[in-house]
Amino acid sequence: MESKHVVILKELQMICHKIPFLILILICSVSVSRASLIPPVDQSLLLSAERLKKKEYSGARFAALQARQSPTRDFVLGVTAYHLEKWDEAERYLANSEKSLALLGDFALYYRAIALTKLSRHNEALPLLQMLKKDYPEGPFVRSAALLQADIFFQLEDFPNALLAYQTFFGDYSAGNDALKAQLQSALCREKLGDPNGAMRDLRRLWQSYPAKSIAGQAEVQLERLAKLTESPLLFTEEELYKRGCKLFEQRHYKDAAEVFSSLSPGSLPENLRGELAFKTAMIQYRLKKNVEAEQSFARLAAPDSPYRQYRLEASYWLAQLYDRIGKDEEAVTTFLALAGTRPESSLADDALFYAALIKKHQGAHQEALTLFRKIYSEYPASSRAPRALWESAWSLYLSGNFTEAANSFALLANDQTWRERALYWQGRSLEAAGSGNAALPLYDRIQREYPTGFYNLNINRTFGSRNNRVPLLSTSFQVPLSASFGMERAQALIDLGLYEEAGKELAALKRRKGTSFRGSLGHAGLYLAMNDYRSAMGLLHQDALATDIGNSPSAWAILYPAGFHEIVSRHTSDTGLDQCLTFALIRAESNFLPTARSPVGALGLMQLMPATAKGIARGLGIDASNPQLTNPEVNVRIGTRHLKDLIRRFNGNLVSAVAAYNAGATPVLRWRKNFPSLREDEFIENIPYPETREYVKKVLAAMEVYRQLYGLEEVAATVPPPAPIQEKAALPATMELPTNELLSENDPSQPF
Repeated sequence: MESKHVVILKELQMICHKIPFLILILICSVSVSRASLIPPVDQSLLLSAERLKKKEYSGARFAALQARQSPTRDFVLGVTAYHLEKWDEAERYLANSEKSLALLGDFALYYRAIALTKLSRHNEALPLLQMLKKDYPEGPFVRSAALLQADIFFQLEDFPNALLAYQTFFGDYSAGNDALKAQLQSALCREKLGDPNGAMRDLRRLWQSYPAKSIAGQAEVQLERLAKLTESPLLFTEEELYKRGCKLFEQRHYKDAAEVFSSLSPGSLPENLRGELAFKTAMIQYRLKKNVEAEQSFARLAAPDSPYRQYRLEASYWLAQLYDRIGKDEEAVTTFLALAGTRPESSLADDALFYAALIKKHQGAHQEALTLFRKIYSEYPASSRAPRALWESAWSLYLSGNFTEAANSFALLANDQTWRERALYWQGRSLEAAGSGNAALPLYDRIQREYPTGFYNLNINRTFGSRNNRVPLLSTSFQVPLSASFGMERAQALIDLGLYEEAGKELAALKRRKGTSFRGSLGHAGLYLAMNDYRSAMGLLHQDALATDIGNSPSAWAILYPAGFHEIVSRHTSDTGLDQCLTFALIRAESNFLPTARSPVGALGLMQLMPATAKGIARGLGIDASNPQLTNPEVNVRIGTRHLKDLIRRFNGNLVSAVAAYNAGATPVLRWRKNFPSLREDEFIENIPYPETREYVKKVLAAMEVYRQLYGLEEVAATVPPPAPIQEKAALPATMELPTNELLSENDPSQPF
């Protein structure tokens, strides 16, 4: 005999298209969501859900086959068959559930339509797609259904309708790889309709406009085929090739752009493009670190007799940047200052002064650097470089022991939100050093109120032995309560069925539909957390929200500081003697708890391990560290914790150095420690030359303390000491390493080893 919940569920499903769902909830006092889709007594469906969470579709199918007959059972069997590519079975079960389980009807319709196309039953699939677009206009499949519909018309050789469908699709969705596919297919429709010239025109446009996309290669293949078919040579004009090269340049495909540009004859281009070609060629040489060629090219463009006078200024600027890169400091400073002196009204003048000042700082010519920094914020107050120049001035004064003047300079930055937190802190530290400790206390109080989870608040708490009262105390097993809010029922139902991939699609559709209101929603973040999708959950809340009323909710803290993969982290930190809090904080900074994370330089997994480093450690552990294994949380955390422990040992237990080395490598950190031997830890961190590493260290150390308070975890031996009392005069290094040039990303490490 069926339970009361199942009977009510069936009644709701029969009429849910006719009466708004919210009214049904009010009438029946029952929500069609979550547990109501899987009755507690049906252990087979519960087992199926557990297997679906792991994408074990064969096991999920076997478990679901043991369940009692119900619309939910049919739906689960249809979806598992779809993923297993059992098209006949998928079509049969989904046909049963698309109406009887209307809450998830569009999933049944779309998956069934795909199954039918795989079975070459295209005419049966078309009405399903039409129904989906009509009945579920805001669902996750409207876009893909429109493209599938066009593809079916093409397969049926109904080229007029296919062309119309592809053009309509591109009109509705102009961005994305599917939109490019629609353009390619439109061209093929034109060919089939007897317009090969129109087809070639569209294909040429694709080839020229999207050269870095795979669609360009497909377009080229079709162009070559059509050229043979029409017995007309496939030729491109010099201007077409130039535009293609420019597209590649804009998309930073410099080698490909260089190949295109080298094939051109400058004399064949209009005069206005010749200078642009020469400058872009020089920039490509610069980006590809062909320093000798770049120096020659920029020098020719910057020369007084250059035929391309409009590029003399930019060429001079980049020539100076090149001098800086290859160690010709004096030539770089001279060129930068000459540019700023002769063209002070230029948009590059403030940048030129800024980099000249940084070079002087690196050389240890601190007074000259200070003069240049002051010139920037006094003569170019609206410049984007002005706040940084003011900061550098204040920091130089602080390190020189001019604490009162430093405090005044830091105070000028306190109203700039980008610099406010650190400016308040160092203004306070400067006042302390100047003997005005009481004047620093209100500044520290502001930091604690406005930036409760920040690095500087960590230092304040350590200095005064205080605790962050904003942080609640949670269990590592704390679960964010799931909201029963209207609009979330479908995602909740899919999550309970174990269909995390489908739930992710539903949440993506919700995000598009709700826009900005989706962000900041604890309810939506909770749905992501229910799927262990920590990264997406964290992405919905901004760190600053914890200083607002949202920070009163324990759920907000659990979302932004999840104890993800706790069992794995706990076991391997115990084995290595590492601090759990440090490991959680590092994983949070590295990957936001995404096991499959991959960096642009190839670092993999939760702890973003470089394959070569991982293999070296894995050999000692006797385990497999192939790339696929590095996205396995168990393997990644085991190797990553051992790597982190080795770094802590190498730096004699100093966490600041170990964390910096995890990001930048040990060699630069050893050099920085040698260059800045007398700086306190907070001063040393602020003086790290690599901006990414500097902020990384702050982020990890601050998060480590939040994790400790949030989950009540114990501190282990390796610690970060509180900032030492400020000496009467801090030691200013004779020479300082040049901070990373923000325009030269290759100088700044982007990932750890």
